[in-house]
Amino acid sequence: MVDYAQIGERDVVLEIGPGRGMLTREILNSPCSFLHIIEIDKTLAPFLEPLLKRHETRTSLIWGDVLTVNLKELSPSPTKVLANIPYNITTPLIWQILEHLAPMGTKELILMLQLDLAERLCAKPGTKDRSPLGITIERMGQVQIAKKSASISILARSEGRVGHRPDTARQKLRPGVEATLEEAAESCLCKKAQDANE
Repeated sequence: MVDYAQIGERDVVLEIGPGRGMLTREILNSPCSFLHIIEIDKTLAPFLEPLLKRHETRTSLIWGDVLTVNLKELSPSPTKVLANIPYNITTPLIWQILEHLAPMGTKELILMLQLDLAERLCAKPGTKDRSPLGITIERMGQVQIAKKSASISILARSEGRVGHRPDTARQKLRPGVEATLEEAAESCLCKKAQDANE
């Protein structure tokens, strides 16, 4: 993911859900000027806190649910967001980032998503998978699937069950200056209706 992010020395990165810190280490080895981390699971403290202590002048760790954290209060404001996010919060989280962070200078989101969701966000006009979120992203900037991972059978816990992990995709979202979230949201419902009539 860090390779796709092309992190520079002026970048402030927000990492959501670092887990045991594998991606965090890669980000800290990049030239980023600052790293914000949001993690809900405090049992991961033994993995994250020692790592961040070595970089305390350029890191901030927030324990909490990213959907309830006030992202506008992050200082310095993130320029890039990297996250491997659960399917069930993907849509509300992307909306929140577009609403609160894009106006403050966030230019790029690099997300690990389930492939079917990534493809819906990239759906072309006139297709049944077109969604208001995909239309909004299209109006604000651009979206692309940077890499599709192979479908592999691994042990993956999902609501207490062990099963098959769906295909995933690394997706790059680049909010631009073509439209504000308000303008994009206002027009996306009209666009969705127009697409349905094509």
